[in-house]
Amino acid sequence: MPQEPSEVQLKVMDNIDAMLGYWDKDLRCRFANAAYKVWFGKSREEVVGISMKDLLGPLFELNLPHIRAVLQGEVQVFERDIPLPDGSVRHSLASYYPDVLDGKVVGFSVQVADVTRMKELELELLAAKAQAETLATHDFLTGLPNRVLLADTISQAIGRAGRTGRLVGITVIDIDGFKEINDTFGHETGDEYLKEIARRLNSVVRITDMGQRC
Repeated sequence: MPQEPSEVQLKVMDNIDAMLGYWDKDLRCRFANAAYKVWFGKSREEVVGISMKDLLGPLFELNLPHIRAVLQGEVQVFERDIPLPDGSVRHSLASYYPDVLDGKVVGFSVQVADVTRMKELELELLAAKAQAETLATHDFLTGLPNRVLLADTISQAIGRAGRTGRLVGITVIDIDGFKEINDTFGHETGDEYLKEIARRLNSVVRITDMGQRC
C-alpha cells in the first residue's frame, strides 16, 4: 500500500496537470492528486475512498479490460477521451502500473496525462500530408489529375490490360480559342472557364474511367 506523501511531495504532485492516483485491488482510491478536481470535478477528499466505478461512470466499462490486466500484473498504456465537468473533452494517455507485494498485486498506480494538443497536431500533420499528396497529383486550379497521376494511371491501366487481355482507351480533349478568352476577358475569367470545364467533366466521367474521380 502507498505511504503518505510528504508535504513537499504533495506540492509537487498537486502542481502536475496529469492525474496521479493509487487504487487498491478492490478498486478503492487510496491516493489522488489535485488534478482530479479539474478532470472529474471532485476534490482529493472526495476521491479518496471512492470506488473506481463510481468515479469513472460510463468510462469504467471501457477501462475494465485494462483494469483486469493490471490486476494480473501487466502494465497498461492506452488512450481515452475523457469528458470534463465544463463539457469539454480531453484526449488522454492513461498508464496503469501494478503494485506487486510478495508476488501478488495489491493495487496499482494511475497516471493520466492530457495529450489533446499532441493529438490535434497529429491530425493536422495527417491533414497536411493528405493535402500535400493531393497537390502532388492534382492540378491546383481545377482539382483534376495532373500529368503525374495521369502517367501512373495509364501505366496501371496498361498493366491490367496486359494481364486481362482487355483494351485501354484514352480520350484527349482540346480547348479551342482558350488563348483568346484570356486575352479578351483576362486570366481570372480564363481560370473560371477551366474550372467550369473541370466541373462538367467530373459530372460525366465515371470512377472506372480514371484511377479515381476528382
